[in-house]
Amino acid sequence: MALELNGTTGVSLVQDGVITDANLPAGSVLQVVQAPSSTFSTRFSTTSTSYVSTGHTLSITPSSASSKIFCLWSSAAHCTGGGYILGKFYRDGTELTNSTWGQGGAGSWQMSSISFLDEPSSTSPVSYTLYIVVTSGIGYIGWQTPPPSSPSTNMIGWTLIEIAG
Repeated sequence: MALELNGTTGVSLVQDGVITDANLPAGSVLQVVQAPSSTFSTRFSTTSTSYVSTGHTLSITPSSASSKIFCLWSSAAHCTGGGYILGKFYRDGTELTNSTWGQGGAGSWQMSSISFLDEPSSTSPVSYTLYIVVTSGIGYIGWQTPPPSSPSTNMIGWTLIEIAG
């Protein structure tokens, strides 16, 4: 029986399956995929001056080709030697332009985050991977304190949110 509120009949139950993703308005959250820091068993460091994969990958299967995927990744980050660490998202091996973040060096360890709203136009599984590069020095992500005295806790968070288009 469908929900009917008219002041005289009271409240009835909504039938199963009546409200689906297709019935939700644009902007509604359809699903959330989250990987806590424990998912990424290794921290990552690099001296590469070309973008390299961190191996930090998370996948989602959109329920509609019109859906948008909001990607949010955060970590403690640092670059030694006064250099900068830069990161960006790739979807299934393809660079997502305008998704870049940067973190300065000069001895500061800070939480950094990158977010990007993607439109994959697909209902097949899509995978997002973080790539990083350094301008000079050594770039680190995931450490809570400087290596080698780092505790075992990884400081990485990753979330994908499907939004109705």
